[in-house]
Amino acid sequence: MNFSEYTLEAANDGVVTNIALSEDASKVACGTSIGTLNILDLATNDCKTIVRAHTEEVIQITYHEFSNSMITLSNDQTIRVWDADRLEQTYEFPYPPNDPCLCVSGNPNGMLFAAGFKSGTLRIIDIENVSVIEEIKHHNNPILHV
Repeated sequence: MNFSEYTLEAANDGVVTNIALSEDASKVACGTSIGTLNILDLATNDCKTIVRAHTEEVIQITYHEFSNSMITLSNDQTIRVWDADRLEQTYEFPYPPNDPCLCVSGNPNGMLFAAGFKSGTLRIIDIENVSVIEEIKHHNNPILHV
């Protein structure tokens, strides 16, 4: 693959701290050090910025294809779910400051996602009901990837 013939630039308000590519590779989401979320549509070269995405650094973005959403994780102690088409926040899940969330991953077959925490706790979260449906405390070390 040769990238020398194609260049695309998008300005971000802060340092890009995380990126995610949609399942169909048509969009790139960028989280920044100041909490903004930028969505770049590769087909149209259109870039949209969600200014009030988070109040602190976005540390992870993942596409949740089942619901056509994005899940963002931030140091502002929230996990947020965004409608990928309308670019509007649809759900917010706070987490305690004494047990930071370190990673998230969407379920490809349903309206659920998993969240791993510094304490070693793994929580399965039901997006539509905005609730924790399972809490697993079998790990003694931080969960860094789910």
